[in-house]
Amino acid sequence: MTLKRISHFLQWLLAIVLPFVVLSFSNGNQVVKAEKYNIELKGDVAFVVEEDIVKTIDNLKDSSESINIRMLEERLSVMNGVIDAEVFSNLGKELSIVLQQGTPIIRLFDSGRSYYLNEFGEQMALSPYYSARVPLVSGSLNSKIVEQIHPVFMHIRSDSLLSKLIDAAEVDENGQWILYSNLKGHEILLGEINQWEEKLEAFKAFYSHVVLTKKREDFKRLDLRFKSQVVLIN
Repeated sequence: MTLKRISHFLQWLLAIVLPFVVLSFSNGNQVVKAEKYNIELKGDVAFVVEEDIVKTIDNLKDSSESINIRMLEERLSVMNGVIDAEVFSNLGKELSIVLQQGTPIIRLFDSGRSYYLNEFGEQMALSPYYSARVPLVSGSLNSKIVEQIHPVFMHIRSDSLLSKLIDAAEVDENGQWILYSNLKGHEILLGEINQWEEKLEAFKAFYSHVVLTKKREDFKRLDLRFKSQVVLIN
Protein backbone atom coordinates (compact mmCIF):
# COMPACT_ATOMS: atom_id res chain seq x y z
CA MET A 1 0.00 0.00 0.00
CA THR A 2 1.41 3.35 -1.01
CA LEU A 3 1.92 6.21 1.41
CA LYS A 4 -0.85 8.17 -0.29
CA ARG A 5 -3.33 5.31 0.10
CA ILE A 6 -2.34 4.91 3.74
CA SER A 7 -2.99 8.60 4.29
CA HIS A 8 -6.43 8.37 2.67
CA PHE A 9 -7.26 5.28 4.73
CA LEU A 10 -6.29 7.00 8.01
CA GLN A 11 -8.37 10.05 7.12
CA TRP A 12 -11.37 7.82 6.39
CA LEU A 13 -10.86 5.90 9.64
CA LEU A 14 -10.68 9.09 11.71
CA ALA A 15 -13.82 10.39 10.05
CA ILE A 16 -15.67 7.26 11.19
CA VAL A 17 -14.17 6.78 14.65
CA LEU A 18 -13.64 10.35 15.89
CA PRO A 19 -17.33 11.27 16.33
CA PHE A 20 -17.86 8.21 18.57
CA VAL A 21 -14.78 9.05 20.61
CA VAL A 22 -15.97 12.62 21.09
CA LEU A 23 -19.51 11.50 21.93
CA SER A 24 -18.18 9.00 24.46
CA PHE A 25 -16.03 11.68 26.05
CA SER A 26 -19.01 14.01 26.26
CA ASN A 27 -20.69 11.62 28.70
CA GLY A 28 -17.93 12.05 31.23
CA ASN A 29 -16.98 15.23 33.07
CA GLN A 30 -17.07 17.41 29.98
CA VAL A 31 -18.48 20.87 30.36
CA VAL A 32 -20.79 21.69 27.47
CA LYS A 33 -22.71 24.73 26.35
CA ALA A 34 -26.03 23.39 25.13
CA GLU A 35 -28.55 25.70 23.54
CA LYS A 36 -31.33 23.09 23.20
CA TYR A 37 -32.65 20.35 25.48
CA ASN A 38 -34.20 17.08 24.41
CA ILE A 39 -35.96 15.70 27.51
CA GLU A 40 -37.52 12.23 27.63
CA LEU A 41 -39.49 11.17 30.70
CA LYS A 42 -40.11 7.44 30.94
CA GLY A 43 -42.60 5.75 33.26
CA ASP A 44 -46.32 5.86 33.96
CA VAL A 45 -46.18 8.65 36.54
CA ALA A 46 -45.18 12.30 36.58
CA PHE A 47 -43.20 12.83 39.76
CA VAL A 48 -40.78 14.99 37.78
CA VAL A 49 -41.84 17.37 35.00
CA GLU A 50 -39.76 19.13 32.36
CA GLU A 51 -39.86 22.40 34.27
CA ASP A 52 -38.03 20.74 37.18
CA ILE A 53 -35.27 19.55 34.85
CA VAL A 54 -34.85 22.92 33.15
CA LYS A 55 -34.67 24.60 36.55
CA THR A 56 -31.95 22.14 37.65
CA ILE A 57 -29.98 22.85 34.48
CA ASP A 58 -30.22 26.61 35.01
CA ASN A 59 -29.05 26.28 38.61
CA LEU A 60 -25.96 24.30 37.55
CA LYS A 61 -24.85 26.59 34.72
CA ASP A 62 -21.70 28.56 35.30
CA SER A 63 -21.05 32.18 34.33
CA SER A 64 -20.43 31.17 30.71
CA GLU A 65 -23.79 29.34 30.52
CA SER A 66 -21.96 25.97 30.37
CA ILE A 67 -22.83 22.89 32.40
CA ASN A 68 -21.01 19.80 33.65
CA ILE A 69 -22.75 16.71 32.26
CA ARG A 70 -21.74 14.35 35.04
CA MET A 71 -22.82 16.80 37.74
CA LEU A 72 -26.20 17.26 36.06
CA GLU A 73 -26.71 13.51 35.78
CA GLU A 74 -25.94 13.03 39.48
CA ARG A 75 -28.31 15.84 40.46
CA LEU A 76 -31.15 14.41 38.36
CA SER A 77 -30.58 10.88 39.69
CA VAL A 78 -31.54 11.90 43.23
CA MET A 79 -34.72 13.75 42.29
CA ASN A 80 -37.89 12.35 43.83
CA GLY A 81 -39.29 9.40 41.89
CA VAL A 82 -36.28 9.03 39.56
CA ILE A 83 -34.69 5.57 39.45
CA ASP A 84 -32.26 6.25 36.59
CA ALA A 85 -30.95 9.30 34.74
CA GLU A 86 -28.83 9.60 31.60
CA VAL A 87 -27.39 12.83 30.21
CA PHE A 88 -25.34 13.16 27.05
CA SER A 89 -24.63 15.68 24.32
CA ASN A 90 -24.22 15.23 20.60
CA LEU A 91 -21.71 16.97 18.43
CA GLY A 92 -24.08 19.89 18.05
CA LYS A 93 -25.42 22.04 20.84
CA GLU A 94 -28.23 19.82 22.08
CA LEU A 95 -28.33 18.19 25.52
CA SER A 96 -30.26 14.91 25.69
CA ILE A 97 -31.75 13.87 29.03
CA VAL A 98 -33.54 10.57 29.70
CA LEU A 99 -35.21 10.00 33.07
CA GLN A 100 -36.79 6.72 34.17
CA GLN A 101 -39.36 7.29 36.90
CA GLY A 102 -40.49 4.63 39.35
CA THR A 103 -44.04 3.38 39.84
CA PRO A 104 -45.65 3.76 43.27
CA ILE A 105 -47.42 0.57 44.37
CA ILE A 106 -48.53 1.50 47.93
CA ARG A 107 -48.88 4.60 50.06
CA LEU A 108 -47.77 4.44 53.71
CA PHE A 109 -48.99 6.53 56.65
CA ASP A 110 -46.68 6.39 59.66
CA SER A 111 -46.59 8.79 62.62
CA GLY A 112 -47.92 11.71 60.62
CA ARG A 113 -45.60 10.97 57.70
CA SER A 114 -46.89 9.82 54.32
CA TYR A 115 -44.90 8.46 51.37
CA TYR A 116 -44.96 5.83 48.62
CA LEU A 117 -43.00 2.65 47.98
CA ASN A 118 -42.17 1.92 44.36
CA GLU A 119 -41.85 -1.44 42.62
CA PHE A 120 -38.29 -1.82 43.96
CA GLY A 121 -39.27 -1.12 47.58
CA GLU A 122 -37.70 2.35 47.48
CA GLN A 123 -39.34 5.31 49.18
CA MET A 124 -40.86 8.06 47.06
CA ALA A 125 -42.00 11.35 48.57
CA LEU A 126 -45.43 12.69 47.67
CA SER A 127 -45.56 14.75 44.50
CA PRO A 128 -47.28 18.10 43.88
CA TYR A 129 -48.01 16.93 40.31
CA TYR A 130 -49.34 13.42 40.83
CA SER A 131 -51.43 11.46 43.33
CA ALA A 132 -51.28 7.69 42.83
CA ARG A 133 -54.40 5.60 43.37
CA VAL A 134 -52.75 2.77 45.26
CA PRO A 135 -53.54 0.75 48.43
CA LEU A 136 -53.06 2.63 51.71
CA VAL A 137 -51.14 1.07 54.61
CA SER A 138 -51.12 2.61 58.09
CA GLY A 139 -50.26 1.72 61.68
CA SER A 140 -46.99 0.88 63.47
CA LEU A 141 -44.69 0.79 60.48
CA ASN A 142 -41.14 0.17 61.65
CA SER A 143 -38.39 -0.69 59.18
CA LYS A 144 -38.98 -4.43 59.50
CA ILE A 145 -42.70 -4.08 58.81
CA VAL A 146 -42.03 -1.85 55.79
CA GLU A 147 -39.75 -4.55 54.35
CA GLN A 148 -42.57 -7.06 54.77
CA ILE A 149 -45.19 -4.79 53.23
CA HIS A 150 -43.46 -4.53 49.87
CA PRO A 151 -43.54 -8.23 48.77
CA VAL A 152 -47.08 -8.67 50.10
CA PHE A 153 -48.44 -5.81 48.03
CA MET A 154 -46.36 -6.67 44.99
CA HIS A 155 -48.11 -10.04 45.13
CA ILE A 156 -51.52 -8.40 45.56
CA ARG A 157 -50.80 -6.01 42.69
CA SER A 158 -49.91 -8.86 40.34
CA ASP A 159 -53.06 -10.86 41.14
CA SER A 160 -56.13 -9.88 39.10
CA LEU A 161 -58.61 -10.69 41.91
CA LEU A 162 -56.66 -9.53 44.96
CA SER A 163 -55.82 -6.21 43.33
CA LYS A 164 -59.55 -5.52 42.92
CA LEU A 165 -60.48 -6.63 46.45
CA ILE A 166 -57.82 -5.15 48.73
CA ASP A 167 -57.35 -1.38 48.90
CA ALA A 168 -55.96 -0.84 52.41
CA ALA A 169 -54.20 -2.46 55.34
CA GLU A 170 -53.32 -1.70 58.94
CA VAL A 171 -50.56 -3.11 61.14
CA ASP A 172 -50.84 -2.74 64.93
CA GLU A 173 -48.02 -2.43 67.48
CA ASN A 174 -47.93 -6.23 67.87
CA GLY A 175 -47.37 -6.85 64.17
CA GLN A 176 -50.94 -8.03 63.57
CA TRP A 177 -52.24 -7.29 60.07
CA ILE A 178 -55.76 -6.32 59.01
CA LEU A 179 -56.64 -6.06 55.32
CA TYR A 180 -59.65 -4.12 54.09
CA SER A 181 -61.83 -5.20 51.17
CA ASN A 182 -63.25 -2.36 49.11
CA LEU A 183 -65.91 -4.60 47.59
CA LYS A 184 -68.11 -5.32 50.62
CA GLY A 185 -66.32 -3.35 53.34
CA HIS A 186 -65.09 -6.54 54.99
CA GLU A 187 -62.09 -6.69 57.30
CA ILE A 188 -59.66 -9.57 56.83
CA LEU A 189 -57.75 -10.53 59.98
CA LEU A 190 -54.46 -11.77 58.63
CA GLY A 191 -52.66 -11.88 61.97
CA GLU A 192 -48.89 -12.23 61.86
CA ILE A 193 -47.39 -11.99 58.41
CA ASN A 194 -45.96 -15.53 58.41
CA GLN A 195 -47.51 -17.77 55.73
CA TRP A 196 -49.15 -14.75 54.14
CA GLU A 197 -49.25 -16.38 50.70
CA GLU A 198 -51.29 -19.34 51.96
CA LYS A 199 -53.60 -16.97 53.85
CA LEU A 200 -54.21 -14.85 50.77
CA GLU A 201 -54.93 -17.96 48.70
CA ALA A 202 -57.51 -19.03 51.30
CA PHE A 203 -59.01 -15.55 51.18
CA LYS A 204 -59.27 -15.69 47.37
CA ALA A 205 -60.87 -19.13 47.41
CA PHE A 206 -63.45 -18.11 50.01
CA TYR A 207 -64.34 -14.86 48.26
CA SER A 208 -64.61 -16.54 44.87
CA HIS A 209 -66.88 -19.37 46.03
CA VAL A 210 -68.87 -17.72 48.82
CA VAL A 211 -68.95 -13.92 48.62
CA LEU A 212 -68.80 -13.30 44.87
CA THR A 213 -71.45 -15.97 44.29
CA LYS A 214 -73.59 -14.28 46.99
CA LYS A 215 -73.88 -17.41 49.11
CA ARG A 216 -72.86 -15.47 52.19
CA GLU A 217 -72.25 -11.74 52.60
CA ASP A 218 -73.68 -10.94 56.04
CA PHE A 219 -70.48 -10.80 58.07
CA LYS A 220 -68.06 -8.05 59.05
CA ARG A 221 -64.78 -9.86 59.49
CA LEU A 222 -62.98 -12.77 57.91
CA ASP A 223 -60.47 -14.37 60.28
CA LEU A 224 -57.48 -16.09 58.64
CA ARG A 225 -55.19 -16.13 61.67
CA PHE A 226 -55.52 -19.85 62.25
CA LYS A 227 -53.91 -22.31 59.85
CA SER A 228 -56.23 -23.83 57.24
CA GLN A 229 -59.26 -22.08 58.75
CA VAL A 230 -61.59 -19.35 57.54
CA VAL A 231 -63.71 -17.98 60.38
CA LEU A 232 -66.58 -15.55 59.83
CA ILE A 233 -67.30 -12.91 62.49
CA ASN A 234 -70.63 -11.02 62.44
